[in-house]
Amino acid sequence: MKKGLIKIGVIGFLSLFLFGIIAFSLFSSAYSNIPEERGNSVIFDFKSNNTYPLDTFLRLDFTKSGNYKLIINSPSKEIVSRVSSNDIFLLKLEEEGEYSVVVQRGNGKKVYYFFVISSEQESPEEQKPNPEDPVQEKAEINKPVEWKQTISGENLTNLIEIPPVINLTLTDKTGEEISYTLTNIDGKNYINLTESLSENISGELKIEYTTEPPKIEETIISNTTKEVVVSSLEGLNYKNVLSYTYLPREIYSKSSIKIYWKENNTYLDFNASDTNDNGLFDYVEWITPHLSSQTFEIIVITKAEHLDSNRNFISDIYEQVKEKDNLWSEEIKEGEYVRVTFEVPLDSARDITLFPRIISGNPIVEVYEKDKNELIAQFDNLISNEYNKVYLTNLQSQQDIFDLKVVGGILEFNHIIDPNFYARTGVTYYYEGTPTQITFSTAMPDTNYSILFSGQQDTDAVFSIQYDNKATTGFRINRVHDDRGTNESAGIEWAVLSFGEFDFQNISVKCNSGSGSSSSTINFESSFPDTNYAVVAYTPWDSDSPRVSYSSKSTGSWNSIILDDGGAVEAVDSIDWCAVSYGTETVGGIIIKAGSDTAAGATSKVIQLGSSFPDTNYVVVTTASRTGTADPCEIEVSDKTTTSFTVTAEDDDTTNNCNGREFNWIAISTGEFFLDLTNPTFINIPENTSIFYENESLGVDFDATDETGFGYYSVNDTRFSINQSGFLTNSTSLSGGNYLLNISINDTSNNINWLIYNVNVLKSNEDCSVYFNTSSPITYPETFRVYTNCSSSYNLFMNGTQILNNSIIDSGAGYYNFTSERQENENYTY
Repeated sequence: MKKGLIKIGVIGFLSLFLFGIIAFSLFSSAYSNIPEERGNSVIFDFKSNNTYPLDTFLRLDFTKSGNYKLIINSPSKEIVSRVSSNDIFLLKLEEEGEYSVVVQRGNGKKVYYFFVISSEQESPEEQKPNPEDPVQEKAEINKPVEWKQTISGENLTNLIEIPPVINLTLTDKTGEEISYTLTNIDGKNYINLTESLSENISGELKIEYTTEPPKIEETIISNTTKEVVVSSLEGLNYKNVLSYTYLPREIYSKSSIKIYWKENNTYLDFNASDTNDNGLFDYVEWITPHLSSQTFEIIVITKAEHLDSNRNFISDIYEQVKEKDNLWSEEIKEGEYVRVTFEVPLDSARDITLFPRIISGNPIVEVYEKDKNELIAQFDNLISNEYNKVYLTNLQSQQDIFDLKVVGGILEFNHIIDPNFYARTGVTYYYEGTPTQITFSTAMPDTNYSILFSGQQDTDAVFSIQYDNKATTGFRINRVHDDRGTNESAGIEWAVLSFGEFDFQNISVKCNSGSGSSSSTINFESSFPDTNYAVVAYTPWDSDSPRVSYSSKSTGSWNSIILDDGGAVEAVDSIDWCAVSYGTETVGGIIIKAGSDTAAGATSKVIQLGSSFPDTNYVVVTTASRTGTADPCEIEVSDKTTTSFTVTAEDDDTTNNCNGREFNWIAISTGEFFLDLTNPTFINIPENTSIFYENESLGVDFDATDETGFGYYSVNDTRFSINQSGFLTNSTSLSGGNYLLNISINDTSNNINWLIYNVNVLKSNEDCSVYFNTSSPITYPETFRVYTNCSSSYNLFMNGTQILNNSIIDSGAGYYNFTSERQENENYTY
């Protein structure tokens, strides 16, 4: 209404009231611990501490989540590890105990816990505590903890056991204090009631006391790790203790912080905050589930750090250099460093690529291993606002952390590149004793790739296939030996895959080089969920005829054995290997399949692919297992169809003990492939905006780019539209309220990036005042006209009675109150 100022009308108030009811209902529903059941499945509500019966199908709905990674751990092992987008995942709960669900979206990660019980077992909610047991109030480190206990008259005894207390109060039901003494019997504390129980305690006894606070001890492990021990006196058994500490260093992103609970081998949820308002997180809080003593590691993960000339930490710049966008690092001055950590260790054939901006001088960038002073490589002629590459020619061993020193000027950095996935595959014929060159049509970006083989079936066994001259443009098959150690002519199937660890929607691919010792454990950077993966490995050229076998596999590593064509142990400079999850993946035009089977010796055996290739233009690479003193085996391939291939197996002599030998295989489409795994990036993000209801339309512009090929923009709300130049506007009239929009960008390789954009529609700022055609006061019997200039729905009142706009007032002498009420200036029920 307006009477010199606008007031909220009855309809607006009613709408607001209804909104409050709706919001409360939604809030209550969202925080319910009872999962919603539909049919034979239960919808997971992404909250902790739910309990589900055994054999339930748990339904995880990600249909509006965009890209995500999901890891689920049962009480005994990791059972799910998958990367997907906008789908529903169904999980059957087949093991009793506590589960954890880890959901990662972009740089954010959430961890949830739930319990699975047998149908006969009571859930934790059904196992009711004794109402007369002590009840712990809120617990927080370094603060005394309050307890309350009520004991009914019929259960009272003269001696009541309590823990060591700071203060203690006893009252009866009327509030009258009860006298007591404390006594210690066999090391335990007791309240000794001195009053007559029947005469002086009315109905029940109320006990209130405080106990020693939970303590915290901190140990600095490094500038990125702190160990925190939260403890209490034995027997207090505090639960849900609020714990907190300062980080070992300030950090830009919460996603770079981890709190690891050592006793439970899990990571905890936490809150992070910026206590000094400098834009960096420096403080964390979490709940310690129970005591007496629990140990936590507070870990700050940094992949790009600004260091001073003495290599002391200045700041974390990972957010600024992780991708090519409009975010630049702070100035890196003369003599200062950027310390970068790569996902995959690099060797002397690898490069580092930078996107710098020269601020002053004629700077160069010197490359060192972490904390070392031997120059590995140097960027001599930097070009601003372009990618600059240098190969690590003088690097003596693999390294994943490098110090980049700025000399002769000042630089800012925009991007330090992570690897993409490249594959080259084919079939060639090797002529006896004549090295065969394999040349790629399109060069690999570097020589950090694995070379894998299998021989095609021949009259002699293709026992050993070796390569040399690895280059970005190709490699050479140097020698092929049969099972007698002599040169052999044969068809060779080969595959080249980038070093790195790549998680696709259905499978994971891990490739690298490894130790050439006769027996080695080859570790992965990150574990597989189980041992259902195929490992294939081969060696470069050696004077003997080495053959790699695997002896065992675990989730985090596999064990290699190298023997020559005489069955003797052999060592080489290194081996190339790849490990691929069992299953099928189709991405970027390439089909990858992997599996395991057993050979039938020299007798042909058909191996089913599980699903079809579109044709027989694929290669199969293989490696056999070996245990004990058995001869190494080579698996030969023949008779490929779209659904199967045939294998035979022979060892290094004429006895052929390969019957029943387990082997792994990887099948890959023939061709040359580049899988762009880099998300497109936003280079211009408008600030969140507010507009006035019915007075303004939305109009903001987003800009995005991609190194390979940009695709399109999209918005998740049909009331808005965004065109392919990134211009966002409303496509319908907007009701009042707050709109959270998911703005997504997609590249030509179907990599997706997204952000949340906030549009707030405010109450209309149009005038809705009351006006008169004359000035007050007037003299009876004069009349006057009253009107309002509201442009939308309204009501006009005189002394609380509704009248028409432009009414002529001819009432008698007196005071009159006129008000206007806007009816639709904000709609809270959308």
